[in-house]
Amino acid sequence: VNVVNASGCSTADDCDYSAAIEWKGLGGDLHLVAARSEDQNNALGATGNNRALNKVGAKFNFLKDYSIIGQYETIDNDAKTLDQTIQFLGFNAKIGNVLAALHWGKTKDDITHNDTDYLAIGAWYNFSKTFMVLGGYRSTEVDNGNEDHVWSVGMRKAF
Repeated sequence: VNVVNASGCSTADDCDYSAAIEWKGLGGDLHLVAARSEDQNNALGATGNNRALNKVGAKFNFLKDYSIIGQYETIDNDAKTLDQTIQFLGFNAKIGNVLAALHWGKTKDDITHNDTDYLAIGAWYNFSKTFMVLGGYRSTEVDNGNEDHVWSVGMRKAF
């Protein structure tokens, strides 16, 4: 099958594509997702530098107000200038009007060897259906010595 897209791709083996599938089970308490995207000659147009992104993830809700989230991703290209794995774990808890979250992530870069660790904790408080406040802390540390530590606060009003 030959496919022609807006970029002029005319053969099945040199077209960009994305595909994803999601499954929900256990009464909606379990969500599984898998996705793949391939960018032929990538967005920069460099011939022979196809980029592939793969993702699997899961979310499990339990005891009505708690959830555990996990995700694993890979990103690489033919030119061997990009080779990363990304891991993410999270825990969310809803207690009354508060939604609290604790998330951890790690990016492993096999090209630059500048791995990144990420940790975030935050909470959202709902005063009503239309007004909430939020606050949180995020720490990101890269093996090359770069660090980010951010505190944030905010509010949202829906009209």
